[in-house]
Amino acid sequence: MAQSVAAATRNLISSERYYSPRRRASTSDALILLLAELIRAFEACTVVDFDPAQCVDALIPYYAPVEMQYGDAVPEETATDVYQTRLSGAALTTLACIVRKLSAPSFRLLILGKLRECWTTLCMGLLFYARVLYRQGEPAPAIENESPGHTFTAIVTVLQIYAGEESLLALVRNTPEALALIFNLWVFEIKHPHLSTQLAEMFPESFKPTAAVLLLVTRKDPADHGPKLVEALASDQRGSAFVPLEHMRRSILSIYQYGEIPADAMHAHLFHLTALHTTAAHHLLLQDSVRIVTEALMAVTSQPFDSATAQGTTRCIRGMCAYLCKYVAGGGLVSLNQSLESGLLVGLLKAHPWLKSQSSTALHEEAAALLTVHLPPYLIYISVLRQAHQSIHLIQEYILKNNIEESFLQKWHIFEAHVHATSKLAIGNEFVETTCECTIHKAVLRCSTCWEAAYCSQQCQIVAWNAHRLPCAKKQAARQAGILPDLSSEDTQFALRVAQNDFEKHKLTVCDKWIESGTLPLVAGIDYTVFPPVVSTNSEAIPAEVKAKMASDAAIYTVFPKGSGGRECYMCDLGLTHAPGEPDGKTIKVVVQVVKAQRVPAFLRID
Repeated sequence: MAQSVAAATRNLISSERYYSPRRRASTSDALILLLAELIRAFEACTVVDFDPAQCVDALIPYYAPVEMQYGDAVPEETATDVYQTRLSGAALTTLACIVRKLSAPSFRLLILGKLRECWTTLCMGLLFYARVLYRQGEPAPAIENESPGHTFTAIVTVLQIYAGEESLLALVRNTPEALALIFNLWVFEIKHPHLSTQLAEMFPESFKPTAAVLLLVTRKDPADHGPKLVEALASDQRGSAFVPLEHMRRSILSIYQYGEIPADAMHAHLFHLTALHTTAAHHLLLQDSVRIVTEALMAVTSQPFDSATAQGTTRCIRGMCAYLCKYVAGGGLVSLNQSLESGLLVGLLKAHPWLKSQSSTALHEEAAALLTVHLPPYLIYISVLRQAHQSIHLIQEYILKNNIEESFLQKWHIFEAHVHATSKLAIGNEFVETTCECTIHKAVLRCSTCWEAAYCSQQCQIVAWNAHRLPCAKKQAARQAGILPDLSSEDTQFALRVAQNDFEKHKLTVCDKWIESGTLPLVAGIDYTVFPPVVSTNSEAIPAEVKAKMASDAAIYTVFPKGSGGRECYMCDLGLTHAPGEPDGKTIKVVVQVVKAQRVPAFLRID
């Protein structure tokens, strides 16, 4: 069989001498048949005793005409253009066949030099062959290598070789046309779902190229290609927000189907999601990205620990934790509750084998920050507390059966204790969520559009749809416009209950500081946008919106986090005014007595 490969290679080399560029258009079938002969020889060959570099060298004249130069676009307009698409496709398919047949690293070393030499011509050939992907409304081709699926697979296979070797990768990074092609492949893969399946079927378990991983070639040069990629992603806001999320969904399904963690692909998705947050698509991402990243964390940590892949998986988990630290509450309580309901706390605990194996201080800090910094401020809301409380019950048995890293476990117990302490303020059945008219059963379904309305059954959801349709559409439109939803009445009432309880704890300290200062105005505030909450009696720290609404010399206020840097302020104006001039001790004592006697009106929202 090896002789047939050598013979086919010799025939190809001879044909290149015989068929001049002028005669090729009239002899296209003959050249394509010669390339097909070489492909068949490779497929039948079982022993590698030929020179792969010679085979690669023989293909160079067929990728693209030597006189062709890069352009912004490579249109397919004439019969000659169609012929060149076919010839480029046949040559690249042959190269992809060589790559698949001999994918060991030792083989790749043999052809590195040739691949480096022919990059300019080969890249042009990739652009020619990619024209098949953009043909519209044509019937299925009779020849397999002229189908979009085959074209996509061959191009990704070839580019994967260049992306996998540092010396070749530099060539791709410095070729804007190649980067633009890779981006288009990434989008094309989502528009045609069968392509991922085709890639998985064509390659062995150890070698699965994907267009998503190829996009990582832009990461190491953000000053040049990074902005170009972001600009391309942001050109279609709806599409750009959809593509990386859909790729991540597919990676999640792949984990559960094949039991393998595509750490490089996940890392690529996270990079592009983060890049998109600098564009106008930011608010669109916040609708679903936090939930999907959490689902990805759950999928990754659900797999058995493998020391051979621990380094890549640890980097992937760290990236997810970093993303969630930054955006978990970016969409308000909706995105935060989505994340908790999807298993955020469970995923953090299950990440401990990778955390321990790599001794990753950075990963530990990212994961611990969610428990100590980013989630606790929102536990003042009953909807968040409800989700956290349910997760804690699920985790108890897991903690007992596993040896969790000690310092991380300490932070978990602090978080758990805070959840239990705040839960004591719940009244009646506040931990039972339902919006059904029946108000009997616990909610088990949720509206997939607004993610707020909950139902005890599908029947109740159907009955409630007519009433829910309009408010649901308004909420969706507001989120698409980047407007955070208002806090629900149950969340607001519970947060005010927490504030009243906390103020009661600090009441004596506040009164002592008022007497000690002896100056007006007398204010006391609790800021819940940080954890632990900050109690302040400094008049200089009064939020502007509180100061504007104060009608007297004494007030108590509270600041609640709303997500994405937003906040809501509530105030109790004590109604005590002092005549112009220096404050006297009597006024201060009266205010102190009012506060100590709990004669404090309800907090009112400051609009």
